[in-house]
Amino acid sequence: MRQEREKEIQSEIEELEETVNNENKPLAERGRAEEQIKELEQERNEIENEKESEIEQLLLRDHLREKVKIIFKKYGFTITAVLLAVGTTLSVILSLLSNGLKEVANGVGNGLKTPGKKIADILP
Repeated sequence: MRQEREKEIQSEIEELEETVNNENKPLAERGRAEEQIKELEQERNEIENEKESEIEQLLLRDHLREKVKIIFKKYGFTITAVLLAVGTTLSVILSLLSNGLKEVANGVGNGLKTPGKKIADILP
């Protein structure tokens, strides 16, 4: 899309330059053509700036990716090691939670046994 617009701008500029260089055309028409050329060149510059900005963003993103790879290599991190560490951490957390819940359930059960015994003693 941008390339098409750049081609259009270039062809329009060429046509307008013919008008500017044609001494048989009225001075006012040549002046308008010069103004249009300036506007088209400005638009072309804006398109160039957009392209450069996109290229810089791509390079920056690639640069960050390379930095992360270098850090992983430097300290011996691999994706497998990271996934194993995360998996181990999650399994420890889940086992602690399940043990804690079992202890709470046993505590509640033991807590209810004492009042149950007392009630059983009271009943005939």
